[in-house]
Formats: sequence, C-alpha cells, structure tokens
Amino acid sequence: MPYYCHQVTYTKEAWARLMENPQDRLDAVRAPIEKLGGSLQLVNPAPSVREVFGILGLEAIFTIHETVDQGVKAALKVARASAPPGTWPGRGN
Repeated sequence: MPYYCHQVTYTKEAWARLMENPQDRLDAVRAPIEKLGGSLQLVNPAPSVREVFGILGLEAIFTIHETVDQGVKAALKVARASAPPGTWPGRGN
C-alpha cells in the first residue's frame, strides 16, 4: 500500500481568507482517503496552525505528531499491523 506525505503551508493572507469564508473541506478530503484505507494525520504543524487547531477543537479529530520521524514510525506501525501475513518483513505466514 503506498503512503503519501504532503507538506502544506498557508500564508497569513490565506488563513485570513479561510477565517472570513470558512468551508468544511474535511469530508471531501477524508472520504477518498479513508475509502483507500488511509487516514489524515498531521506532522509538526506550525505553531499558528497548532493554535488554530486547539481553538477549534480539531486536536481531538486529528492525530498530530511532533516530528516527521514520529509520524513515519506511526504510519509504518499501522501498515505492518494491517498487512497480510507473509507480506511484510517480520510478519510470519
């Protein structure tokens, strides 16, 4: 199963536009990812993003990893646990 990592950055102006005209894009993004067996997780968000997530209560919805290394380790742990026996190193038949 492939894994994708995207780095997203918002300017102050973009955040301002999002606050002026909020749109719930979560379902539009989450549905196709979960359909493929994936999940949305955040890695090392900027302090301003972390603050917004805290204010909006989004930290309860998303898994947030402090470092890229932690995020990768968590993703690999899930991948290994969900792989069929014999298809992942260390998973017996």
